[in-house]
Amino acid sequence: MNWASAESNCIGLGGNLASIQSTTELHFTRQLVRTATGQDLNFWAGGHDAVMEGVWQWSDGSKFSFSSWGRGEPTNSGGKEHCMQVNLGGKT
Repeated sequence: MNWASAESNCIGLGGNLASIQSTTELHFTRQLVRTATGQDLNFWAGGHDAVMEGVWQWSDGSKFSFSSWGRGEPTNSGGKEHCMQVNLGGKT
């Protein structure tokens, strides 16, 4: 499922993809995924820079003030990476 489909699914359920505002929330969302799946799976978060390149915002409209980018991220590889995926396994 791509980011837009995931966000659309969340909206249909009355919400948005997760807006991660702190290290505590990042650890909480990671634990939710691990508990639900039994694995360290990557997952979509609500961050995107689709409106203006390099200006990140949350899909729910909340202020984007916390980030925990991996080394060298965000890369915008090929000019096509405008959505946030949380990588739990440390591998792409």
